[in-house]
Amino acid sequence: MPLANTGRAAPLLILLATSLTLPCLTGCGSDITRPAGGTTSGPAPLSSTLYMAASSATQVLPVQVTATSTVTGTALNVPSFLSVTLLAVDPKGNLYVGGTVSGNAQQCEVLVYPAGASGSATPTRSVVLEPGALTALAADSSGQIYAGQSNTLSSVKVYAATANGSSTASVVLNPTSFRYINDVAVDTTGRIFVSGYNGGAYFIDTFAAGASGAATPTATLYAPSGSYFGGIALDASGNLWAVEQLTIVEFAPGASGTPTPLTSINLQPVTAPYTGQTYSNVLRIDSNGYLYIPVVETGASVVTGFTAIYSPTQSGTPLPLETVTSNDIITTSVGSSIPLAVR
Repeated sequence: MPLANTGRAAPLLILLATSLTLPCLTGCGSDITRPAGGTTSGPAPLSSTLYMAASSATQVLPVQVTATSTVTGTALNVPSFLSVTLLAVDPKGNLYVGGTVSGNAQQCEVLVYPAGASGSATPTRSVVLEPGALTALAADSSGQIYAGQSNTLSSVKVYAATANGSSTASVVLNPTSFRYINDVAVDTTGRIFVSGYNGGAYFIDTFAAGASGAATPTATLYAPSGSYFGGIALDASGNLWAVEQLTIVEFAPGASGTPTPLTSINLQPVTAPYTGQTYSNVLRIDSNGYLYIPVVETGASVVTGFTAIYSPTQSGTPLPLETVTSNDIITTSVGSSIPLAVR
């Protein structure tokens, strides 16, 4: 069953890395030859900045990640009125911090910070969104904000790169199929990708740049019967990656219907005393194609979580290349949109 959009959605966990070193795990999986649409060579060495929100939801921590270590930098303190629920990074490295205002799920704001902002830095923009729960967040290279928002139904609202203060969306994309929006992504040409639920099935729609109103998608992927699409991300080749239940799947550009994925990466089985895992409405990809997904294991009144990092050349059920974890955890409900971004 779909989850009601409350603005501060459901369980996934996000864990904050403390300053520690984590070596690459044994059995990371080797490079493989992938079908047409994928790559046959490995990506550049792992090197990224992972942004995660503190359990207080009033700080964002930057974590420098390499193949041999994770080091936490100086936290960015957000204003106390904002409770962080979603993060995004644009192609220029600017950080977008979305959240609820004073605990009101229908009143949301997005703060924009330059790359490297820390401490009590002042945002360059404070965009007060139209009323509606914030369920997904993305930004393009011009600084436009793409917000999945929900009132009775859901829509993708685009806020101009100049928006500041109380703002009205410049574009509203709201086909009747948008019962729930799980995630939003935008490519370098302006095409919009929406992962959601239409009341009967989970889908990923592709829309032309500038699409608005009840526009018809140019392509629609459907999750297999009984399955679920959550977070989505686009790589440099235009391939679409998505969370399908507890698997990360890859589709060729323009894929439609219910095709066989080019690549499937299954999350590791749970280990005792945990009895289950939750799925994720968040999937992030860095400039070298590495994939970042929050993983939460639950059971016997115990919860643990971590961010797992995979190479796009892995498949099957490999161990992650790297895991980022700590005791500082944000816990929400199953199917959460959680505060995680990467550059």
